[in-house]
Amino acid sequence: MSFSEESYTEEQIASLKEKIDDRVRSSRKQASMVSAVTLVACFIGGLVLIFTVMQARRYRTQVKYLQEQQELLERRNTTLEEEISNAEQKLQRLREKAVKAEEDMSQLNDELSKLNALQGDLRKVKERRNQLENKVGEIRSEIEQLNSQISSSIANLPSDYDWLSIRAITREDLVGKSAFDLTIMRNSIYARHGRKFNRQAIQSYFNSQTWYKAIYSPEEFPNSLLSQIERNNAAKILEYQRQNGLLF
Repeated sequence: MSFSEESYTEEQIASLKEKIDDRVRSSRKQASMVSAVTLVACFIGGLVLIFTVMQARRYRTQVKYLQEQQELLERRNTTLEEEISNAEQKLQRLREKAVKAEEDMSQLNDELSKLNALQGDLRKVKERRNQLENKVGEIRSEIEQLNSQISSSIANLPSDYDWLSIRAITREDLVGKSAFDLTIMRNSIYARHGRKFNRQAIQSYFNSQTWYKAIYSPEEFPNSLLSQIERNNAAKILEYQRQNGLLF
């Protein structure tokens, strides 16, 4: 429906303009309010965004710090596990050494017991050695006395007993003679035929005789070289020595 200014009165036009102006002002106010609200909303949104970014950065920093701390803890945990493993190995080695030390100590105690026993045996051996040394001294004295007696007997012996190959021996020929004299007398029968002797004193005596010639060892000497008189005389002298305890 069209209308013209002629169909309205001036009052109606003025009222209509005023309404239009009111609507314009109201629209402007609403637009201003919307703009203000939008600005406030944008400002608040910006603050929220800034806060969110700051929080995100802080969270990232905290997460990174926590990650670094976790990695550090993991490294420390790994190091600690290695140290624990090394400590357990050292502890095991120490236990093995302790067991070995106990075994060595046991062996040492056994050896100490043996050593104590050996010391006791050593004391006995020393005592026995002292006894033997004393006995050896006594034997040496007896040997010296015997050598003196032998030397004296040798000096008093006749140079030979060649008559033992000629006539039978009598008791009077034997009485009063020492064991050494009788032994020399008996063995002169064998020495005449070249027999050697194991006893050094007897061999030394016959070596000093000019008529003696050593030919046969005691094992190789042939008894067939002896005459019957020589065999009988040797047997009688040996029997006399045994009966009277005059063996040399």
